[in-house]
Amino acid sequence: MAQTDISVLVDGIVSVGTHNNVHRIVCYRLTAENNPEPAIELIIPADSLPGFIAALTRLSGGAAGQAAPAGAASVPRLKKGPN
Repeated sequence: MAQTDISVLVDGIVSVGTHNNVHRIVCYRLTAENNPEPAIELIIPADSLPGFIAALTRLSGGAAGQAAPAGAASVPRLKKGPN
């Protein structure tokens, strides 16, 4: 990997959004106390999204539109910061 590449373990997705043909996916990770905290924001250009989804679909072993794996439906809510 190049030195600019990073790896971040995530446990789920907090939110997704699109603005100006750019998709943003905010992910969370669980702390040692099992509390969710923001981990990373993925920023994906709209024209790259189909390939991104295809790659994730291959990883999951299923096709888009299938039911989520067991345990995937419960998403913890992040606590609001003091901002």
